[in-house]
Amino acid sequence: GHAAAGERIAQVTGPDGTPLVAARGADAGTPQDPPPYRLTGHFDPYLLGYADRGLVLPPSLASRIATGGGFLMPCVLRDGMVVGTWRHTWRGAEMALRVEPLTGPPAPDLGEALDAEAADLSRFLAVPVGWEYGAV
Repeated sequence: GHAAAGERIAQVTGPDGTPLVAARGADAGTPQDPPPYRLTGHFDPYLLGYADRGLVLPPSLASRIATGGGFLMPCVLRDGMVVGTWRHTWRGAEMALRVEPLTGPPAPDLGEALDAEAADLSRFLAVPVGWEYGAV
């Protein structure tokens, strides 16, 4: 049980009705407008260490992301939820990102978010980074 944690935790209910525990008084935050997107890499700890990823990875997408043997595809996250996958290739000295939305057509704000992620990668790697939609 959770008796050792005492008053420091509270039982809460997840979006699908699953009972969860949270630090008492923890601020879940307020979603930003537009919701933030993030790109995670292979084996990102955000998804790696959980037997049940259902709170962040819809079961309908699980086989596209957790492909077996502990292998996890890079993910596109929106508000912490997996909404796509991506990969990179090199075109000469330029890194090219290919992004595949998995939850339907790309959201209108995804392109702007990918521009920002590409710019951040470009700054970090000191190489040009472009992106496109396509099958991964």
